[in-house]
Amino acid sequence: MSTHGPENRPAKSVKRAVISAAAAFGFKPVGPKWIAAFTRLEGSFERVGFELAVYVMGIASVGGMVSILSVMAVRQYLHSRWTDTTTFFAILAGCLSLVLYPLVSNVNLRYEFSAGSVRAYNTWRRLLWSEDLTGLKYVTAFSARGSTAMTLVWPHRKRTLILFDSMREAVEASLESAKKAVEQRAIVEIKEDDEPSWICPYCHENNPGNFEECWKCLKSRPVKAKS
Repeated sequence: MSTHGPENRPAKSVKRAVISAAAAFGFKPVGPKWIAAFTRLEGSFERVGFELAVYVMGIASVGGMVSILSVMAVRQYLHSRWTDTTTFFAILAGCLSLVLYPLVSNVNLRYEFSAGSVRAYNTWRRLLWSEDLTGLKYVTAFSARGSTAMTLVWPHRKRTLILFDSMREAVEASLESAKKAVEQRAIVEIKEDDEPSWICPYCHENNPGNFEECWKCLKSRPVKAKS
């Protein structure tokens, strides 16, 4: 008796609704190619140019709000001593001040990729975390206000990584370079091996005949049907 009857339809509908809602708020899964891209990536990446200017402007805006609220709290205190209004302005200024520190500490946030690992450093060049990209299970993305945050997920931990514009270009270049290298290698290996190439049924990329896994999505080659 099949277990895929009508009783499973509500669960599937709920799952689709959750995925749709998450996508509407900017959450979305990304393909396995990102795992391969991050694993192959080499270099140091941080905010530069327009991206850095926008971030600094955001910090300046928060700093300006802290200054205004502090002045209002002081004026209210001098006029009426401690009142509910004075306390409100003081607390609000204090809360925004607490937000300033992590913002400033990430102005020069930098990621260094090398030999299949990644390290994150803050503005003061202090190591925030270091991870081996081996065993990375999947990657998700969250986009909001022109910024994209990638969540790298391992079986027992996860890290958030801001996808800087410079990193995005490097990832795309890494993928394109890897694809060309595989294609060139495929041409040579196909000449040496009579086994024909095969198309991955998951990402539709062409693979050499002697490849047992897709070079792009890392999925196993489908088992040939016995004649």
